[in-house]
Amino acid sequence: MELLEGQWRDRGLTFILVTHDSSVARRAERRLYLKGGAVKEA
Repeated sequence: MELLEGQWRDRGLTFILVTHDSSVARRAERRLYLKGGAVKEA
């Protein structure tokens, strides 16, 4: 995760990660989730 996060921050890349691990999700600046088949912002 640190390597991917470094690339995202250093290069200004868009990084999409799908996880069920809340500790990983908390590292993101923006989080979205699915509810009833629709994408919602956390």
